[in-house]
Amino acid sequence: MRITITADQGQPVVLGNDEAGDYITGPFPEQTRRGQVNPALRKASAETLDRKNRQNVFTFSVARKHGSVDEAKRYVMFHAEEDVPNVGLVEFDHNGLFRLYCPDAFVSRVKCEQHVGVSTTFSYTIEAGEITDSLTT
Repeated sequence: MRITITADQGQPVVLGNDEAGDYITGPFPEQTRRGQVNPALRKASAETLDRKNRQNVFTFSVARKHGSVDEAKRYVMFHAEEDVPNVGLVEFDHNGLFRLYCPDAFVSRVKCEQHVGVSTTFSYTIEAGEITDSLTT
C-alpha cells in the first residue's frame, strides 16, 4: 500500500509506502452519518430525516527505518511540521489492486508513537467527506 497527500499544485507527499520498506498498519476507516430527529406534533413517534452527510475518518500508522540515528531524530522533530500538509488529495493505492481518493481531506493528527534507534513509528488521522475510486467526476 502507498498513501500520499497532495496539497494544491504541490508534489505528492508519501505518508507510507510498503514497497519502499515501510510497515503500514491500517488504514482503519470510520464513517459518521448525519441525520435529524424531529419531534412530531400530534404523533406517537418522532420523525427521522437522512441528511446524507457523511464524514469518513481513516487512522493508520507507519513504521519506517532511516539511514542513521541522526536522520531518525530529525524526522521525529520535523516530519509533522515540514512534510505533512494540512489539507489535500489523499490517495490510498492498494498496490495497483484498487485506489481510493479523498479530495480535500484534512490531516487532523500526526503523532510520533515511537522512536528507537533508526526506526520511527508515526500515526496519522485523516478526515474526509467524499471517498471515490476515480478522480474524474
